[in-house]
Amino acid sequence: MSGDGAAPVVAVSGCTRPGGADGGSMYRVDDKYVLAAAEELGALPLMVPPIGGLLAAERLLEVSDGLLLTGSLSDIDPAVWHGGTLAEGATGDPGRDGTIIPLIPRALRAGVPVLAICRGLHEVNVAFGGTIGEIADKARHRRYADVPESAELRPEAFYGAIHPIRVQPGGLLADLADGADEVWVNSYHRQVVDRLADGLTVEAVSPDGCVEALSRTVDAAPCLAVQWHPEHRIAREWPLSKALFRWFADQVRQRVR
Repeated sequence: MSGDGAAPVVAVSGCTRPGGADGGSMYRVDDKYVLAAAEELGALPLMVPPIGGLLAAERLLEVSDGLLLTGSLSDIDPAVWHGGTLAEGATGDPGRDGTIIPLIPRALRAGVPVLAICRGLHEVNVAFGGTIGEIADKARHRRYADVPESAELRPEAFYGAIHPIRVQPGGLLADLADGADEVWVNSYHRQVVDRLADGLTVEAVSPDGCVEALSRTVDAAPCLAVQWHPEHRIAREWPLSKALFRWFADQVRQRVR
């Protein structure tokens, strides 16, 4: 763990992308996650390469004060939970599946707090035995679905608020939402929690019943996962996003101490 007075180290999950030299792949983290970690947490972001069993996980957790699980264009392969194959047109990332899903329980047992976003929420659920399904009405949960192809693709067309979530009373998210029972969020996903894993608590749902936030608080460190994207510069101005990152910053500081 980082020393006193030093910036905390926050591990950030990376993805596999085509386009590497000689026909290989690249490992990538979108800048919005890196900037959120640096600006909201004052942290040194450290990318977790999606290299599966080659990852020196124990060493990574020794030097990490938090774990930030990012969204991704890829879906978790249903084969991970013996659920079949990827949907037509979907893209998988077996390297990330094999890296992050087993890392999550190890991180929480080791006292490393986790904030999970979008795909990260799915990974948390799968890591503890849950399953993932496809959304019935994808247009409700894809912000750009109602943007004409001819329109200028401004950031707000992708990451502006699109639907409300119902915050479950008495939970962790209810505290962060300052008692509000409904909050508007953005949305950019097609997979969704199907069977909830044991040990996880639903913190919020969408009007059509999709799990929008969940938590786990039975390990040495807590985990909070959200389906929407609080890390985008537009969404980071929202009160709930600020509260989410304050919560994570507090957990990271406790880990440093």
